Amino acid sequence: MKLQAFLFATVISVSFAARADDFFRGVSRAELFRQTEFNMPTLRINLSKESYNRFQLTYKCLYDNSPLIENDNEDCYKAPWVNYTDVMTSLVNNKVVNTKELNEKQLKLINSPELGYSDFKSIVNASSILPMNEIFSQKYSYAPIPSFEDTDASLDFILNK
Repeated sequence: MKLQAFLFATVISVSFAARADDFFRGVSRAELFRQTEFNMPTLRINLSKESYNRFQLTYKCLYDNSPLIENDNEDCYKAPWVNYTDVMTSLVNNKVVNTKELNEKQLKLINSPELGYSDFKSIVNASSILPMNEIFSQKYSYAPIPSFEDTDASLDFILNK
């Protein structure tokens, strides 16, 4: 019984191997590898200029705001994904910003949806225990950097001959 099962498995394996060789239509394996071994395809990612600039900003900010680097980068602080109201709310809730040191105008701006970068910066400079580069650092995650996504991107895969 075991011998019959072994013979059956051997016959099936040989038939699959013969079919796989038929796939290459008589091209020897050495010739196939010689043709493809050093032939790298060209991959090209196509992005619009706007998407490319957003991509560059995203990854520049990921680098500059990493815990090991923490560079000051005004472009990252002014990035379109930053919601200053949410960041300020987090800073106040975590007692990073001392509201007792703020004037009336700044107190009104804390919960305002129109809080802009210049107002945000003045509040942070006046009453924060952390500098701007640490607030925007990935270490604290007050202003997380979203991953880059683009629905209009395309990919070209070109085989060189």
